[in-house]
Amino acid sequence: MRAYIRELEHKNRAFLFKYIIFKVLMAFLVFSYLYYISRFVSSGVWHSCFELILLARDFIVFTLVIMAYIFVIVCLFVVGSPSEMTAYAISISFVSSIIRVDASRLYSLSRGIIQFTLIDLVAGGLAILLIVAFIFNLSFIVRGSIAHFMWAVALSLFTLTGLVAIGMAQMRVYPWPPHSLGEVIFNSFVILAAFTFLVIEVCGNLAYAADVIDRYRTKINRVRKTVESLFYGRTMGIEVEQSSRETEGSALRLSPLAEILLRGYSGIYALEETTEELSGKVLGFLKLEEKRDRELIGSLLGVRASPHFERMILSIILNLFFKLPLCVILALVTLGLASVISQIYPGVVEAQSPSFIVLIFTFVSVIFYYLGLIISQRQRR
Repeated sequence: MRAYIRELEHKNRAFLFKYIIFKVLMAFLVFSYLYYISRFVSSGVWHSCFELILLARDFIVFTLVIMAYIFVIVCLFVVGSPSEMTAYAISISFVSSIIRVDASRLYSLSRGIIQFTLIDLVAGGLAILLIVAFIFNLSFIVRGSIAHFMWAVALSLFTLTGLVAIGMAQMRVYPWPPHSLGEVIFNSFVILAAFTFLVIEVCGNLAYAADVIDRYRTKINRVRKTVESLFYGRTMGIEVEQSSRETEGSALRLSPLAEILLRGYSGIYALEETTEELSGKVLGFLKLEEKRDRELIGSLLGVRASPHFERMILSIILNLFFKLPLCVILALVTLGLASVISQIYPGVVEAQSPSFIVLIFTFVSVIFYYLGLIISQRQRR
């Protein structure tokens, strides 16, 4: 028994080490994407964000001063010696004992003097959205929350679009049609579209796989506890329930996001239906046997896992090969459509405006999505 406990403890340490490496890699990928977006943002945006935070703090302090002033003036009136200056001095000293107070800023705020332009206000608000996206990314890395991951990507793209529209961010967009392959490869919009797809495809699919498998495992554990309680009686059921609680309590330290990679559960349920069909056709075309399949995955990833896990990883790799060129094609179609619209309506839109191109890209992506939906529905019929 002691030897078994030592072996289990050694495996847990190895699992924890792999888990930490996995989290570091996921954090590197997600925060690299956020850093790439923040590179386009000018330094004045962060200054506006800081000033906006100070303005919000001044509003809070001003509200506290007003509340304290009303309370003090009422108390002085009850005593019989109301004095506005005395009430103001007492309220300022009381609030300053809690939080730092700048009397000049409070005076300007009381007079309605705010040295803040509308552009600075919008830029500061968008910068705060980038900070919120950073917090959502932290939640995704720590807890494996898929919704927070998608919100982080959406907020990052929305912030970048808004900052480019008000002239607070710079993106490199070459004129259309391109004169060389470098103008296509080094186009900031094309790189952004490809990078966004890469992050969503890898992080989103793996997180969704872990979430689905975690739900299935919870149902299986519930059925197992019910069966054991029926066969072994109430006492055994209580022991099983206590041990399962201890297991769940220790599992809470490890996000389910990593379990799909480290324990090799079947992640094929998390892949899209079209992706399963595509990967199945490619696997059938390659006609790989199970042994050769394991050798292929081992050479690509350097790990050994269960066949289901190997199939999931191979499907994700095939997704990158098939969907990444499609994403670049969508970006090029977007640039061409923006150029045509600028020629039809000269002076109304600008073909090289990144914010306008992002809107066109969204429109083209929606069209491609509905075309694929219509085709899949006809195939089912």
